[in-house]
Amino acid sequence: MLNACPPPEKCTFRFLTRLELKEKSRYPDIRFGVLFRALLRRITTLAHLHCGIDCSGIDFAGLSHAADEIRTVSSNLSYEYAERYSNRQKRRMPFGGLIGDITFEGDLAPFLPFIRLGEWVNVGKKTTFGLGRYEIRG
Repeated sequence: MLNACPPPEKCTFRFLTRLELKEKSRYPDIRFGVLFRALLRRITTLAHLHCGIDCSGIDFAGLSHAADEIRTVSSNLSYEYAERYSNRQKRRMPFGGLIGDITFEGDLAPFLPFIRLGEWVNVGKKTTFGLGRYEIRG
C-alpha cells in the first residue's frame, strides 16, 4: 500500500488571467471563503447543468464556514485594467480584474478536490472569456 502525501497546510493560487469576483453585489477583498464559495458555485452549476449530477449531498454550509477559517498569509494581487468592445451593446465594456499570487494557510484538505478542479474550470466572473484561470503552488 502506498503512503499518501499529507494535504498541504499552505497553498498559493497564481492567477494567470484576471480574476473578478463579486459577493452580494460588491467587489470584496479576496479571502479564501469568498474565493471558495465562487469556486463551489461554478463547479456545482457546471456539474448540474452539463452532467446532470445532483450536488445536494455537499455540505455547503459546513464547507463555507470552514473556508472562512482559512487565513491569508500573503497577497500580491494587483488590479489590471482592461476593456473589450461588445458588438451586441455597441460599446466598450470593463474587462479588468486581479492578477498575481495569493497564499492561504490552514486545514485545506476538505477543499483540495474543488481547488484542483478549479484549475480546469476557472473561477469568478467572465470565465467564458478565459478569465479566472489559476494554478496551484503547494
